[in-house]
Amino acid sequence: MGATTNDSHVQRLWGTLGAAEINIGKHLQLRLGASGGSPKLEVKPSWDDLGELAAQTGHGGGDFWVLYNFVRQILTGERAPFDAYGGADVTIPGILAVRSAMEGGKPYDVPDFRKKSERDKWRNDDWAQEPYPEDASFPKNADFELTKHFSTTMTNLVRHALQYRAYVDWSRVVDDMVEPHQVAAMLEGIVANHPDMCKTYAMARRLVDAYPKSNGARVLREMLEDIGGEDEVMADGFLGKLKRRLKALRKKHPAPKT
Repeated sequence: MGATTNDSHVQRLWGTLGAAEINIGKHLQLRLGASGGSPKLEVKPSWDDLGELAAQTGHGGGDFWVLYNFVRQILTGERAPFDAYGGADVTIPGILAVRSAMEGGKPYDVPDFRKKSERDKWRNDDWAQEPYPEDASFPKNADFELTKHFSTTMTNLVRHALQYRAYVDWSRVVDDMVEPHQVAAMLEGIVANHPDMCKTYAMARRLVDAYPKSNGARVLREMLEDIGGEDEVMADGFLGKLKRRLKALRKKHPAPKT
């Protein structure tokens, strides 16, 4: 099981006889035939009677079925494809990994809670990871009228910085692309979002400069400087430069006529 870097929207499952891949918002693709070179074709699974309701929920309906089947088993006893024990199987290894790391790499056997002896062994274990301290992002005496903007700023900064980074990196290989006009489309998005982008960058810089040694400043700085190209984005004349690049790209790599 895996996902592409930094997005988790393309989900893939691999098995010995086949593989499945889905990009949220698109159809499911299967590769069937017990070979990595087998055909990969789209399928459109049919929903059951609750399909329309499921389709209105998150992750392509996936959230609905997990909760629905779980609750149905509790209320009726009808076995769910993925029950509490299956949930424990994929959750406990992560918890024990953190615990092991905090205890100098102490090894732990992952329990199988289907067995009463294993449940009894862990029944009174109350270990918990230390909660994230209130002042972990910014100092306790920080100005809340400023730091209250952190969450919104971080959310917007991730969106703008990644949009800009995608354009910068793809523009370096535009002449080797099969559809080079897509770089112009990326740049059009940056031009359209430029006012909010500058507003977000400016607020992020205020937070960084106000509390430069804080964890909040550290993650903002990474997005601003390492990914978001703050110096170029906030430089005088940046928008004009973008528009000139966009004009040149459209001329050299026009979009195909539809």
